[in-house]
Amino acid sequence: MDIDELSDLIKLHGKAIYGFCHKLAGNKADADDLYQETFLKAMEVRHKIDASKIPRDFSSPLRSNCAKTNAGNLPGGRGLHP
Repeated sequence: MDIDELSDLIKLHGKAIYGFCHKLAGNKADADDLYQETFLKAMEVRHKIDASKIPRDFSSPLRSNCAKTNAGNLPGGRGLHP
């Protein structure tokens, strides 16, 4: 996936992912950091992303990965708990 394709996905799903980051983090500052980290990671692995295999709701797996990857990075080790 090239940068333009990833940028299109961010434009399409960015608000939903930011909303999830904010809900997970509990405040704007941590949500901003989490959102940025999520898309920096997506940039790092974009060459491995096959656009033809991305689910219609791209935000669902990305939000899930965001939670798994960053749960321990939040203040107090907060993250998703079953």
